[in-house]
Amino acid sequence: MNSSATTSFVTVVELCIAQNSDRAWQQFDEMVVERLEHVFRGASTGAWARRFHDFRPWFINWAYHRRVLHAAYRKLNQERARGTLSSEAEQSSFLLNYVAKSARNSALPEFIKESAGLHDRLDQFATSLSAPAASGPSTPIEVPTDLWDRLDPAYRVPFWLRHFRDLGYPAPEDIHWMAAQSGKTGDDVRRLLDDAIAATGDAAFPIGSSLIAELCGISASPDGGQATVDQRVRRARLKLRRLLAAGGGDDV
Repeated sequence: MNSSATTSFVTVVELCIAQNSDRAWQQFDEMVVERLEHVFRGASTGAWARRFHDFRPWFINWAYHRRVLHAAYRKLNQERARGTLSSEAEQSSFLLNYVAKSARNSALPEFIKESAGLHDRLDQFATSLSAPAASGPSTPIEVPTDLWDRLDPAYRVPFWLRHFRDLGYPAPEDIHWMAAQSGKTGDDVRRLLDDAIAATGDAAFPIGSSLIAELCGISASPDGGQATVDQRVRRARLKLRRLLAAGGGDDV
């Protein structure tokens, strides 16, 4: 049974703020998805209107890092202090409307801008991976966003973390995968990534090999170093090149 069906939206928002647990955010996602999709499809045009499957997990990460629920809850408390929104249903509706407006006015424009930039970077990255032609430079290859999903996470995740500066935050399913590999919670994984990024500033590769190994369950090489991480990243690059050459092909 879906527990979010018997839990008020106010309570779920409070749990996200107070506990910041995977379960709370999962309930939040389940309760906003219909409204979020309505907002997304109503405000998007052309090819972007078919990208809700990308926007949905992106929005959850965005809401978490931008502390959207904290702001929404402060607004709710202001309304409560005025003596309005006395019922649980009114309060839930107020919070849901706040989230929807944030999605439409702030998150969606940022998602489109960021995704367009990511597509350009992926295209450039694909060019660097493709083998140069005998008579000239390599031809740029367009990389579909879902191409990364075709890589086994044992290769995709280390590669993604190594190129974090270009690729951004890992998808929720990869956060969960790292949690399972490392014996940590998803919240622990996010905290470690946030701490590493804060500590390394504008470094080209902000996530170090030791943290990649820890989060991905990769054992140290015989000499105690992290050469195994580098091997995973190189193999991911080769597998990606193979997928690009095959135009997608089978999972590898």
